[in-house]
Amino acid sequence: MRLPIDTSEMTFHVVSRPEPVRDPTSGRVRTTSDGRALFMVQLVASWRDQAGVIAVEVASEPSADIRPGAVVSVAGLSATSWAIGNRSGLVFRALRIDLSAGAANPGTAQ
Repeated sequence: MRLPIDTSEMTFHVVSRPEPVRDPTSGRVRTTSDGRALFMVQLVASWRDQAGVIAVEVASEPSADIRPGAVVSVAGLSATSWAIGNRSGLVFRALRIDLSAGAANPGTAQ
């Protein structure tokens, strides 16, 4: 089941550089059904007085500006449940992760 997430009142900070998602068995980069490589980005998601780290998959390589400390916007965020045998969980997926408008690049003067 795919559950859309309203991010309009959320803030996201990048924790790790985007990395290709790899199949744990073969080590190959995982792709979408149309052949686009999947990338994983660790984000701190903040909403009201709560925050937590989430790993978000995105089916396009984020720009080089998406690096630790950057404030980003996350378009089309959803949580999708999965089950394999007796294991199950949630994966967060987004259509895009972009540098937030007006956000300074980490390590640059404002």
